[in-house]
Amino acid sequence: MRYPEVANFALLNLLGSHDTARVITAFQEGLAGQPGHSGTYAEAVMHLRPALILQFTYPGIPLIYYGDEVGLIGRPDPECRRTMPWEPREWEQDLLAFYRRLIALRHRLLPLRRGFFQPLFVDDKAEVCVYARRLGGDRVIVVLNASDFPQTVTLAAEELELAEGEAWEDGLSNRAFEVRNGQIVVSLEANYGAVLYRS
Repeated sequence: MRYPEVANFALLNLLGSHDTARVITAFQEGLAGQPGHSGTYAEAVMHLRPALILQFTYPGIPLIYYGDEVGLIGRPDPECRRTMPWEPREWEQDLLAFYRRLIALRHRLLPLRRGFFQPLFVDDKAEVCVYARRLGGDRVIVVLNASDFPQTVTLAAEELELAEGEAWEDGLSNRAFEVRNGQIVVSLEANYGAVLYRS
């Protein structure tokens, strides 16, 4: 069954909840069973980044289960319901800064809150996904690299209706991009992404 488009904007996008293991713990357990992975806390946090970018840039309302933003861990109930650590020294500050950056982008870029979803490119083998959020003539382009390797993604300007010489910026890295020779070339580190908007 397909929801009416307006309903999609009211759906909750959540990665963790009181009914599941904490999201970092779930990533740790999932990675531990994969060849070439150890399932450490640091590795789980790195692999969480593309999921967080998706959560904050996809249609709907991102819901953060308390403590996920500061790196709380725990298996299913009752561990997933531990109390919030209130001492900032106990928080994963880099992860919290990443959440804050995504929240700020969502507040600043109206298409991320109200724009229609336009899938552009998916490569399951490379673990790369590209989509746009469009609102009137404004758009935000999201590029996700869920792989363990750096990737370079070339976006065709014609498909995205981009003008030659148009300036774009990545809200995550603050890198500047320009449409040249009918394309934008985006280099991404492993397990990361880009949120591009017109400068």
